[in-house]
Amino acid sequence: MMGFDRPPGSPHEGDASQSLSDVLQNLTGIREGPAAAFDAEPASRGPRPLPTVRSLLEEMIQRKASDIYLCTDQLPRYRVFGEVITSTQHSPDQQFMIDLVREVAGEKGLEAFLQTGDIDVSYGVSDLGRFRVNFYKQRHGIGTVFRHIPTAVPNLDDLYLPPSVAEFIDFGHGLVIVTGPTGSGKTTTLAALIKTMADRYPLHIVTVENPIEFHLDSDVSLIVQREVGLHTPSFARALKDALREDIDVLMIGELRDLETIELALKAAEMGMLVFCTLHTTNSAKAISRIIDVFPAEEQDQVRMLLAETLRGVLAQQLCLRADGPGRIACGEVLLSSPSLSYLIREGKSNQIHSTIQTGREAGMITMDQALIAHYMAGRITLQEIYDRAHRPEDLASQGLPPPPSGYPTARGSA
Repeated sequence: MMGFDRPPGSPHEGDASQSLSDVLQNLTGIREGPAAAFDAEPASRGPRPLPTVRSLLEEMIQRKASDIYLCTDQLPRYRVFGEVITSTQHSPDQQFMIDLVREVAGEKGLEAFLQTGDIDVSYGVSDLGRFRVNFYKQRHGIGTVFRHIPTAVPNLDDLYLPPSVAEFIDFGHGLVIVTGPTGSGKTTTLAALIKTMADRYPLHIVTVENPIEFHLDSDVSLIVQREVGLHTPSFARALKDALREDIDVLMIGELRDLETIELALKAAEMGMLVFCTLHTTNSAKAISRIIDVFPAEEQDQVRMLLAETLRGVLAQQLCLRADGPGRIACGEVLLSSPSLSYLIREGKSNQIHSTIQTGREAGMITMDQALIAHYMAGRITLQEIYDRAHRPEDLASQGLPPPPSGYPTARGSA
């Protein structure tokens, strides 16, 4: 994917629909039915009661939504505290979606989108905030997701993560993984960690993201933020550069492929403190994901390197709050130890959960233990524990009441 940055108040680059006509005419239609092909200048269809970009984003902010989903000829939808809500605004048509790509990504971004089929964009509106945007082609035309990015980096304490997470910033070197499903707050956690560290210690910090979400600044540390597609062609290229830039801390937005993972491990081995994200539901799966990316003949060597460099893993998810509106992060914490290094070297990831269970005094905590702690503090409901627990069948043995009437819910466990 390619990334482009459109700062707040950026002027449009003019109406270049004529320069795009050849591209649009040659584009293979991806809609079903007679209106299949994209058309830069369609015949007049009469007045269309379409939403505007601003009205959609204003509704998003008003609803306190984290995301908005737009698809050609489909009603707009918002994700509010984890639930998908349908908007009352009219469905955008194909021309609206093309114009939306042009407005948000500019003419160059539109050209790139038409050629590749998807594009990542960072978009800002001066009085509404910043948004991470993904455009993609789909069966009925064009789809897009806007993710609202809070302007202020939260304090680490305000995230209510396990106390041992704060110790991540004191690791002098090694690999730290923040993992979880899409939309689980991983980027927010990383931003809070980096900001806390930058304000506490004088460091040279480089972040590589696609796109940049939180803008990070510090009077104590030098923070350099690079966006893939805007400042560097790829994660791999940026990481190769980082190995020669005398960096103390490296933050990688996502470990997407073998080369990126290999370079992240190399940076950790060289003495950098490397923060990165993955999409897995627990710590053990994060470790397995890294190892399994490599060819079988290289996996023993990778296990050795990971056993030496891994310092900690935070696996998190978001839960509905019981003490007010919104959601709260809940996290499983795995910390480096001799027993963990042994399990990684021997390929016994299935025993890592037991290591976390027995490592409570060292600061480790399972997801279910973290959920129970939130429940005991009145921050989430009993129903939410049973919905989100990794091992709900074991909750009764930990002193919890039986599940509420009607369990399991349609949402199911995380």
